[in-house]
Amino acid sequence: MKYKHFLFEASSVLRSLVRSTDDPFDFLEKAMNAQKTGKLKLRVRGAANARELLAYWYAVKNREKK
Repeated sequence: MKYKHFLFEASSVLRSLVRSTDDPFDFLEKAMNAQKTGKLKLRVRGAANARELLAYWYAVKNREKK
């Protein structure tokens, strides 16, 4: 399973973080903190993780605009 596909099936914590933030970097910070505290369970991949999270945020926000 690809990592990107895993993000689109992510938990409600991640979806609520996307909906509650308008700034992608604020979202990234909150998602990383949630991952550190154990509220969000994602595979740790370093910089690739950050890129995938930002891509997920942009995809959800673009879908909401349509």
